[in-house]
Amino acid sequence: MYSKIKFPSFVLFAYIFSSFLFAQSDPKVVMTPAKYDFGNIIQDSVVTLIFTITNEGDSELKIIKVSASCGLTKI
Repeated sequence: MYSKIKFPSFVLFAYIFSSFLFAQSDPKVVMTPAKYDFGNIIQDSVVTLIFTITNEGDSELKIIKVSASCGLTKI
């Protein structure tokens, strides 16, 4: 009876251990600054702000498409 319990326990342990060993997390996008308030801007003035985008995850981050939400934003 002891050997019948021992084998399933070993298989369960090996499965759990291997899932932790080969686990891979998703990409994690971090943007600095996360948000910015431009305040009041005078018409026809040019305002520039650089956002830094980094991947703090373990998987490759692919940026496939970038678009503006309105015509006021220029990339």
